Amino acid sequence: MNRHLDDEQIATLLIGAELEPEAREHLEVCLDCRGKVASTARLIELRRRSIDDGAPDWKRQHAAVLDRLPVDPASTAARRGRWLRPLIAAAAALIVVAVVAVMRPRPAEIASNGSDIAVEDILAEVDALLADDSIPGFEIIDPGVDELESFVSEGTS
Repeated sequence: MNRHLDDEQIATLLIGAELEPEAREHLEVCLDCRGKVASTARLIELRRRSIDDGAPDWKRQHAAVLDRLPVDPASTAARRGRWLRPLIAAAAALIVVAVVAVMRPRPAEIASNGSDIAVEDILAEVDALLADDSIPGFEIIDPGVDELESFVSEGTS
């Protein structure tokens, strides 16, 4: 191999993957490529350390937050009371909804009540309306009207 390793091959080597045989042979004999691999590895390690150094100290911050929290039992009860009232209100609303759902009359109960119209009566009335040929408001197209002119002049059917 006459050419040097490219960035992709160097990255492949740095993550621990295997290089092609030609690239491996070239790396063994080429001082420039070995130096580039070593300098890239150092750069990555320095960057990793700088990131770790800049990371917050979570244990110290956790302790600081806990130190700022009140330890007075009265304040703890007040905080608990802030959540308790809405929770009780939500539970009461849920109970009301459940009672209404259970207590509402069912369609079978309404039909068996006896004070309502039976389904057969309703269907008979609908059939009678459908059998009637004259429809109010549609007298002009009613087959019972013989002459359109008499309808227009008299205004009745």
